[in-house]
Amino acid sequence: MTALRERYQEVASFRDEYEALEKYVQCSFHIPDISQEQVTGFVRKLLERMHEDEEDQVMKAIKDSAFYFPIGLKWKTPRTIKRIINAIRPEIAHRLSTNQQIKADEPHLIVKEQILAYNWPLFYQDYVKTRDSRKSAFFKELEQLCHEHYLRDSTDEPSSQSSQKTIEKRNRRAIFDFHLENLKKREGLPDDVNLSIPDELAALIAQPPYLHYQKETRQTPGESKYEFEPPTDRTEDFSRYYVLSEQAEKVGDSQASVEAAANAYSLVQNNRIAFGKSVAGQLGNLGLNAEKFKAFELAERIWRLALEIDPNHAGCMQQFADYIVDNRADLYEEAESILTKLRSDPHRNHRPFFTFSILAKLRSAQGVALDETVVGEVMEMVKQESEPRQIGHGLAGLVRANAIQQALELYKSEIVRFTDKSSRYTITRVLADAMAIRNEAENERIAMDLYCQILTHLETMDEGDLPDVMANYATLLDQHGYSDEAGCLRFKAYNHPNGRNQSNIKQSYYLYLMRANRLDLAQKALEGEPTEEMVLVPSSKVFPEKFSTIDIPDFLGDGRASVRYRCLRKGNDQEGSIGSEHREPPAPTASPPTEHQAVMLAEGEGDQPSLSAAEQAEMLALSQIVPLLQYGLVMLGNKKAGEADRVHVAEKLEQLAKQAEMGEELPWLEGARALRIMAGWLRGDVVDTANLSPLYREVIERIVTKAAVNGGATEQ
Repeated sequence: MTALRERYQEVASFRDEYEALEKYVQCSFHIPDISQEQVTGFVRKLLERMHEDEEDQVMKAIKDSAFYFPIGLKWKTPRTIKRIINAIRPEIAHRLSTNQQIKADEPHLIVKEQILAYNWPLFYQDYVKTRDSRKSAFFKELEQLCHEHYLRDSTDEPSSQSSQKTIEKRNRRAIFDFHLENLKKREGLPDDVNLSIPDELAALIAQPPYLHYQKETRQTPGESKYEFEPPTDRTEDFSRYYVLSEQAEKVGDSQASVEAAANAYSLVQNNRIAFGKSVAGQLGNLGLNAEKFKAFELAERIWRLALEIDPNHAGCMQQFADYIVDNRADLYEEAESILTKLRSDPHRNHRPFFTFSILAKLRSAQGVALDETVVGEVMEMVKQESEPRQIGHGLAGLVRANAIQQALELYKSEIVRFTDKSSRYTITRVLADAMAIRNEAENERIAMDLYCQILTHLETMDEGDLPDVMANYATLLDQHGYSDEAGCLRFKAYNHPNGRNQSNIKQSYYLYLMRANRLDLAQKALEGEPTEEMVLVPSSKVFPEKFSTIDIPDFLGDGRASVRYRCLRKGNDQEGSIGSEHREPPAPTASPPTEHQAVMLAEGEGDQPSLSAAEQAEMLALSQIVPLLQYGLVMLGNKKAGEADRVHVAEKLEQLAKQAEMGEELPWLEGARALRIMAGWLRGDVVDTANLSPLYREVIERIVTKAAVNGGATEQ
């Protein structure tokens, strides 16, 4: 594996050595794991053969402690077991010979410690043999934590329960990691400590007797009477709610994520005495989940509770201030107060670029220019910063402060400090994302050029980032009229292994397919099912060599000329294995604006004759309004969609209705009224359909009727 990894370094960032080997070796071998009973029996028989004719105190200690081997060994092979026995024997012999008054469980403790020292030497030196009082106290608490979560791991489960056991282990691991992070903070370990406790190490530490955490008496294994104080049910419940909300957020399950966040909030709110400052950070993350899924009132209550528990938690202050700037114009004064506190000691060095970015957004929302002195300070901080992602955040803050020229000049001067492509990608990606959310067309074009550079050099990025980059790029291309290229990117982003789990990618691809009048594929996208057919909305615009007028060098390449990325380019080597063969969509057709043929449009049927200018204008409105009405109806009938999802879609339909009204032309005004009625249904309002034109009333009725026949409608 090492040879393969070194041989194919140039593709290592997005293809690992196992995938390479799989291409050449297509015959698999499965070697079953050795059970704990088998390992224990092997150790004891091995020791009996090694010392059949003598009563060896050392060998007896190892034999009696044989149960540690299957629990604490990373590699459970006969060779490994023999090697570790030979390695630990001298130290065990020395410890036993110098200890004249050996307690009953002392040999067990010595054997356990030596297995720990042999398998995890760095951890042993740093946390067991350490003279650092903080690390010593940390290890003492770690023993208790492992005991609480891993002591039950010492017996094999029946094979019939293997699937359930895997799920339980995954959940236990998530909760253990949650408590481990809290323990590190509680014991004052630095944030940059890279401490990993694998399952084998945790299971070994969990077994009695204990190295540091000692009570009045010690018992032999199997008869432990250590009086550990078990975690309260409230603490465990909070951990479960937190993990559930985070897991649901990652797969885009808004209802489950928000419900778990609400349960965690209620638990802490009603039992404040049981929770200390250590939960403030987790509450802040739950606030982010609630905000993401539009549960704004819950998000605000969570952040206020977190800051009541720990008024000086800088992370929660930043999250709350950012939320206020984005959603609560009536609370700008409170955001100003929080930002003033964040820019003062002791918080000024906590993610300072994020604080600056929030301040820039606030000033922009207030219609006030940011102080040039502050801009200058941030530029100097960027020049002094050594971490690529932080440099990117600094540039993003300048973009939000409308210091576009300064941000681009800094980008060009600072990115060359880094020679590795991964760092250059990180800086470029953060800047591109910041430029993409600016409303000015030229800034969006700059972002398009940066995204195109990233996709031209796929080897610079993590494979998991690919669907996000494609989706962001596709959104901008769509807005600027390159709908066919956008469709290809959306198709690939959605069908990427990480794409279908992201609600924003699913929804944007759904809307695109609705525009293409492919309700069948759109429904698949909404449900997260694979789509094998690539359907494109045609575009008459010629794809340019570059989008913006700004000269931005390609810092991601190696200096040689690169072929600019095109998703639709035939034979494009950068397409990878995602997607299917490209098929051009049929030429677009139009429907006349009669009620019958408008209904046919809603149902995706019929051939269309040539139209007059007035009819074409009405058809243009229908062709864009009808898919949106279908989209709203599918959301109404989707049982997996929560209230927050429907409200979010209602807001989008309201925005589109406003856009439709801007031209003050009758076809668009009628369409806007239909969109507002659908938005009202999504919010659960009682709406009056009397002001609908006869045409749109029949269109909606037919859409509802057809959806009901297909089993996807809901009553309103």
